[in-house]
Amino acid sequence: MHQKTIKRGNWFEIYDGPCFTLARRLPARFDISREISMPLMSAPRLARQIRQDIWRKLQSIRGFLPVVEITDRGAHLHIRAGGELTCPAPFERSGERIFDVLSNRDNQRRWAAFAATRGPHCHKQKALPSC
Repeated sequence: MHQKTIKRGNWFEIYDGPCFTLARRLPARFDISREISMPLMSAPRLARQIRQDIWRKLQSIRGFLPVVEITDRGAHLHIRAGGELTCPAPFERSGERIFDVLSNRDNQRRWAAFAATRGPHCHKQKALPSC
């Protein structure tokens, strides 16, 4: 399976087998990240919602570029969210803020409601076991 990259506005959407990545620039880089699992749903729609909420929480960090990577593991989605830091930043506090966004049950319910609608852009492919 080959990688497919689409540029939408200022964002890159990377489809690579069971893995979907949303990044501001390429190559996507995780200087800081946190991970969670969620039920199956549209990965692109979910990634956009997570990216927006992480940006809202960390936009005060100079040089922060959000990245969201979602891998379809068959029974669930594995989500790694965080991003690139182009300037020095407090890693531990930034990581805690990312985890707060990801682990917030209200956020998860809102994301799931938005991403539950499967359309032509849903990510449902079988290929490599991980990114």
